Amino acid sequence: MQHENRKENRALMKRTRINAATIAWVAVIGGLVTLMAGGQTAPVPAGTIIEQDAYFALPGKAEEVYQLRLHACDVLERLGLPRGHVLRRLGNPDTRADVMWQLEFPDEAARQRNLKIRLDSSEFTAVREHMRTLISRAEVGTWQQN
Repeated sequence: MQHENRKENRALMKRTRINAATIAWVAVIGGLVTLMAGGQTAPVPAGTIIEQDAYFALPGKAEEVYQLRLHACDVLERLGLPRGHVLRRLGNPDTRADVMWQLEFPDEAARQRNLKIRLDSSEFTAVREHMRTLISRAEVGTWQQN
């Protein structure tokens, strides 16, 4: 009797794993369908670390800040790193950043590896130094999605 119960429990566990895998697969496919149909961005997984850099341009320098941040993304790509997302401010509020850069990392260790590569790169250091001549200030924010 006990042997039969163990066999039934194993069979139930196997069906449960298959069902859980199927549910996960359907959720991923559903997200992709939503993404393709609605043009929305995919949800960021829980635990993801998000880095945001906000650049406040000197008067008349917003376009140059934007173009330099795009160039910085090209440099990141040459270094084998993800480009991230460059955002340009719409509207005129002087209290908001002119340009934002955002990148998602699976965890803090990945962000630290990425940061080390950026800091060790002379080409990226040159971009950072040039950016300092175009902005009044920059703010770096790090966030974790739960």
